[in-house]
Amino acid sequence: MNTRKKFSYDHKKLHHEIHVLFQMEDTSGVEVFATLRRVAHLSELLETQADEEQEVTGARWRLMMRLLVEEQHGNQAGLTPSEIARSQHVSRNTISSLLRGLEEQGMIQRSVDPEDLRGFRIHLTPSGRDYIHQSAPRRLTRLNHLVGGLSSEEREQLVDLLEKLASSLISQVQEPHHP
Repeated sequence: MNTRKKFSYDHKKLHHEIHVLFQMEDTSGVEVFATLRRVAHLSELLETQADEEQEVTGARWRLMMRLLVEEQHGNQAGLTPSEIARSQHVSRNTISSLLRGLEEQGMIQRSVDPEDLRGFRIHLTPSGRDYIHQSAPRRLTRLNHLVGGLSSEEREQLVDLLEKLASSLISQVQEPHHP
């Protein structure tokens, strides 16, 4: 099966099937979320393929970029694992695994948190900082290439629309109730 056919889907067919099954005319929500899931899947697939050529995976690289941005904004204290987990939208267990790997690679270091001696602050090492500076142009160029099928105006419009959708979704998120 060719790749294009493997990852394509017909939103008109989806609309028709939902209409027949449930007598619903407006299937736009299903179409939007099916497309978002497909794009997310393809993005992860392409990132995984690119990661095979890289010293640091995409998830680790994004974590390191977060640390670099914090440094650039004057945060020399580093971040706690919890702060990193929140900013990357992943669990503490996932962050622990990413941090362990980066530490083994010599890209980050942990230091005891002076405000909470039981905790740690995470910092880039000089080699981690050098790696980010050296690899950023190549990685960012690759991302630009991946969206190269869209004009710059379309890219801007897509980001604006996705931000608008994200804001709408955020307004509907209910905080979990803890007894």
